[in-house]
Amino acid sequence: MKRLIPFLLLAVIFASAAFASGTVFSDVKETDWFADAVSEAVSLGLVNGKGDNRFDPDGNITLAEAVKLAACMNQLKADGAVTLTNGTPWYETYAGYGKEHFLVSSGLFAHAVTDLPKVNAIPDNAIPDVRNDEEPFYSEIYTLYRAGIVKGSDTKGSFLPSSNIKRSEVAAIVVRMMEPDKRVGPPEVPLFPDEYCGSWVSNYGSTLTLTKRADGMCAFTLVEGGTTQGGILG
Repeated sequence: MKRLIPFLLLAVIFASAAFASGTVFSDVKETDWFADAVSEAVSLGLVNGKGDNRFDPDGNITLAEAVKLAACMNQLKADGAVTLTNGTPWYETYAGYGKEHFLVSSGLFAHAVTDLPKVNAIPDNAIPDVRNDEEPFYSEIYTLYRAGIVKGSDTKGSFLPSSNIKRSEVAAIVVRMMEPDKRVGPPEVPLFPDEYCGSWVSNYGSTLTLTKRADGMCAFTLVEGGTTQGGILG
């Protein structure tokens, strides 16, 4: 599933195999970066395995699985527990819940989790590959970054909107949504949108110039009274 289609929208404006219980997936090692997230997501009733004691961490999430996630997250938040069970076909119960609670509209998810307070200062148009507010799900993606649900796929905070999303990544995201203390900080490299760059002259004749470098950081030059200073912001 592509990152921008239904799954991410369940997150915005959005089985058991927990290590703690002694049951483990054969393909999830305790040293894997996502091991704790998988354990927590399973214990919350949000995800389960793929059979044969496997979680399939590198597998992609399906649309039906995204429907289940949206429904389970909403019920857990509203009722304190997930009581939904599989139907026939297995996703029928979750799709029905989603329709009843207005989580699914024209194939897109919204309002699975509503209280996502801002914890990171991410300026508009600062995510390197999501800079046009006319792009699909622009506001939802920025909500995820600002709420500490995601921080990007590299130090610059790239979202990679056309790539697939793995089940291991999904586990980490849903746990961050349901557990505020698991949320993350901003990308390692400060994000400066292109429109912040330029030159300004003060009433006193000093000139400040901001230039975005290739690594995403912002260099500044200040010329004042015949003296030039420079450096990196952030």
